[in-house]
Amino acid sequence: MYYSDIDEDDLDGLPSILTPAMAADTLCVHINTIYNLLRSGKLSGFRMGAAWRIRKKDLLEFLRQGGSLIS
Repeated sequence: MYYSDIDEDDLDGLPSILTPAMAADTLCVHINTIYNLLRSGKLSGFRMGAAWRIRKKDLLEFLRQGGSLIS
């Protein structure tokens, strides 16, 4: 599945740092999909303690590169 129709304008209302739940809502996928993408390195993110965070620019870059949710 690809999300090439989502662009920077669609992400304007989001904060610069997203939780996995926010990213999942944006992409209309389950939160576990986001965690799988983070663990696999397909989606860049960072940890704050035990919690994952995703920069909005990294989510946009993921989408620009095709945003493949499947291998």
